[in-house]
Formats: sequence, structure tokens, C-alpha cells
Amino acid sequence: MFDCEVLLQSLIYWQTADGLKQHGEKFKKFGNEIFTEGKYETYWNYHNLIANIRIFKEDNIYKIMFCDENFYSHRPTRHGHNESYMNKKSPFKYKDRIFETAFRLDKNEYGRIIYNERNVEHDTGIWYYGLHTYNIINCDKSDFKEKMFFRKNPDYEYKQLKQLF
Repeated sequence: MFDCEVLLQSLIYWQTADGLKQHGEKFKKFGNEIFTEGKYETYWNYHNLIANIRIFKEDNIYKIMFCDENFYSHRPTRHGHNESYMNKKSPFKYKDRIFETAFRLDKNEYGRIIYNERNVEHDTGIWYYGLHTYNIINCDKSDFKEKMFFRKNPDYEYKQLKQLF
């Protein structure tokens, strides 16, 4: 077994009346705490895991899943295939929401998840549109390099884009 973490690059864009602007970019490294479906408390999931993404380790392969957590201000809710619908221990049990495998990453592979959402700014009540791009790589920590997501195209790409009117 190799010494591995999950490296995430997150790019977030907001569209407001002033146009499309990059709202944020961050890199984050995770250890074994990332390998979970999360908790029933979506607020905890949103702030401690990757929003709408779940990662599971199966031997040396990372199973990357897209999940609609229906965080209180994020719309629209995505309905569809829920792989944990009948799992009584899952926070997604009996819910009509998407919770599906986006792709599986072997060592040194990376994948990209792109999804959009419509949100309400908590303090002002102003609507904005978000475009989220997550780049996730499975590699040894010793292989982490600057601009590693720009060296090649992703091995896998998963999109969840909805009409947000």
C-alpha cells in the first residue's frame, strides 16, 4: 500500500448582475478523514468534506461519487440514481437525490468534476450562480508538483450541469 492522500483543486465562479467572476480557488490535501459518506448533518459535511463529493478507498483505487446534499441554500435539487438508497446506515438512505459514482481513480490518475448551482447569499439574500470545478488526483505525496493539474488533461471528467433559470 502506498502513502497517499487526496489532493483537491477547487475553482469557483459566481455569476451576478455584474457578470461572471472567479470567486475562489483553493488547494486542499486530505488524509483518511475524507473516506466517508459524511454525517446526517449537512452543515458539517459542507465545511469538513468536499461539497457534493464523496470519496471512498477500495484497495488503492479511489471511488469518486457525486452527491446532492441539498444544502439549505443550494438549488436546484438533483434527483436520480442513489446508490445508497437502501443502505440503512447511509445519510442518503431513502432519499430521492443523486448519489452516484462519477469515476474511479487508480494511482497517478486524476479526474475532474464540474457542476453548477443557484444560491442565495446568506447575508444579503441576493441570488448568484455558481460553477464548481474540482480536480482530484490519486498519487503519492512525493509526486505532488506545482501545476500538476495543468500537465495533462484529466483521465476522467464528470459533469452535472443543470438549467438554472
